[in-house]
Amino acid sequence: MRRKICVVTLFLVFIGQIVMAGGNTADFKYGKWHLKYTLSTGSAEYIYQGKTVFDKVGTGVSGTYTEYEIGQEEITDGFGTGMCFTVTRSGENLPSVIQRFFLYEGKDYFLTDVALSDEKGVETNYLRPISTEPDTRCDILGKGDNRVLIVPFDNDKWVRYRSSDLRGGVNSFEVSAVYNADTRRGIVIGSVEHDTWKSGVRIESDEPGIISRLELYTGASGEGTRDVLPHGKVKGKTVRSSKTFFGYFEDWRDGMEEFGRACATIAPPLPWNLGTPFGWNSWAKMEFRLSYEKVLEVSDFFKENLQNNNFENNGIVYIGMDAGWAKMSDEQLADIARHCKANGQKAGIYFTPFSDWGKDPEAYINGNSGYKCKDAYLYANGKTQNMVAGGLAMDPTHPAIKERIRETAERFKRLGYEYIKIDFLTHGCAEADYYYDPEVQTGMQAYNKGMAYLLEQMEGMYITMAISPLFPSQYAHSRRIACDAWAGIGDTEYTLNSLTYGWWLNQVYTYNDPDHLLLEPVSDGENRARITSGVITGIFMNGDDLSYISGIQVAKDKARKFLTNEDINAIAKMGKSFRPVNGNMDGADFLFMYDTGKEVYLAAFNYSGYDLTYDLPLSRLGLREFSTYKAKELWSGKEVKFKKNVRVCIPKKDVLVFRIMR
Repeated sequence: MRRKICVVTLFLVFIGQIVMAGGNTADFKYGKWHLKYTLSTGSAEYIYQGKTVFDKVGTGVSGTYTEYEIGQEEITDGFGTGMCFTVTRSGENLPSVIQRFFLYEGKDYFLTDVALSDEKGVETNYLRPISTEPDTRCDILGKGDNRVLIVPFDNDKWVRYRSSDLRGGVNSFEVSAVYNADTRRGIVIGSVEHDTWKSGVRIESDEPGIISRLELYTGASGEGTRDVLPHGKVKGKTVRSSKTFFGYFEDWRDGMEEFGRACATIAPPLPWNLGTPFGWNSWAKMEFRLSYEKVLEVSDFFKENLQNNNFENNGIVYIGMDAGWAKMSDEQLADIARHCKANGQKAGIYFTPFSDWGKDPEAYINGNSGYKCKDAYLYANGKTQNMVAGGLAMDPTHPAIKERIRETAERFKRLGYEYIKIDFLTHGCAEADYYYDPEVQTGMQAYNKGMAYLLEQMEGMYITMAISPLFPSQYAHSRRIACDAWAGIGDTEYTLNSLTYGWWLNQVYTYNDPDHLLLEPVSDGENRARITSGVITGIFMNGDDLSYISGIQVAKDKARKFLTNEDINAIAKMGKSFRPVNGNMDGADFLFMYDTGKEVYLAAFNYSGYDLTYDLPLSRLGLREFSTYKAKELWSGKEVKFKKNVRVCIPKKDVLVFRIMR
């Protein structure tokens, strides 16, 4: 076999270097990581601070590659100072395989990607920047409760996150973690770029405590992504995967937050400086029974009963109309906005930019574009795509859809609206037979173009996304962390399932959104639990019918009682998502914490129909086991002390919230 090795070194420094170990191995070292790379196979051993995390990790590209070129370049970017190591492998009549490894000073993770390159052109819908070889056996997690995190692609159809026992095989979207819930040590792997590809993570275990397969692939498509077609093929002289994050952490929760920050380094969160939104949304109780008169009455109720009693942030409350507003005239809509402003509020409204609910292909698309709906559908195998909730998917790159977005934004702003909820966005990232924009090759590329245009038109408004893919994240201030949720303890548990395993999304969105917080018609304990699930997640929006036309007195009494607790509302004003204490079950954790540095907040939920007593070691909260800590339970105002353990005695379907002073 003919083999040629060329080493290209740019800006060689002492702490980052290539060491050739024989003719077939190169050692890439920088910071905490050492990658021992085998040239003939294109695989590497991942070594973290002297400890092998994974062996034989390649890209799954087959073929006989006989020429290798190795390069090294010093880099300084948003991740810090580091070194980029590049390996280019070439073979006769084969596209070149280009692997890059980005190692940074002080980081517990590195980034990598893979590309195929050929002057004749490359076309593919599947790349694997990380793919272990068949005989992989990773036991770094040790003995204990070893688990794997399964993340859904979007938040529709009441999909749930899962933390599964490490056995068999699972598939996650965009990111996953494999961790020991006892020691909290774990591996985090995910895609940090979301402009072209939908990504998946496959993890398998063929015996207890052993990871036998790990793969991050770009080109995910199927039921989990709501797609009918395979992922679109990406074409060009060079086709590159998404940049991929791989890290080993003493606490997997820190790793998930680091992953979020890495994503935010590439696509920063949309800035917002007016504080966590407090307010109301119409959907939960009014749905399509929404009316002009009811909205005015709700606005007045908030003004007269809540805004003067702790339910506001920076003097602002948002009164938001969901679906159902379209039957109102522009005069009524403008009057609602004026009425809200007079009450010290900001008016909100609702829009679904990439959906056709009328399902009439001959109907003209509003926006004076002259196009019919059939001209802008996203077709799969020549057929329209009937997506979630019955809407037909529309092409975000089509000029008629862009004109509809432009006209809608201009109308909302002209009428005085400053907050918008955008919904059913997964429609816009469906893989399709073709897109109007000929440069677009994938559903994610189409979605990015549509969302970028929407953001440009809606500039100045607060934007929250409801049903939507997990990523990209840079086009809205907040995103619903789960699907629709109402008042009961089951709704609380469902929302907190997503907080348990998706709290880290507050690194990529300015806020997480727990959906409207409904009070009526459940017990006081369930009210406390539902409100708490909201304030420890993100934005704070009530959903009860507080009008005089159709609202009932019980709802108004509950609103006065449960929406005005100063200590609870102060949590929401912090705008932080609490992290799980345990993260060791398929459903929601029942313990959540947030450490401010001066105080540790602990929310302890009881989803069951019987009272619960639980002893939590202080060490699980990062507190000294034999110190005595003063605390206050925030719903009751009761002062308590803890030493060694936090003993919680939670009534059925209720919650306790403690502020523990360090």
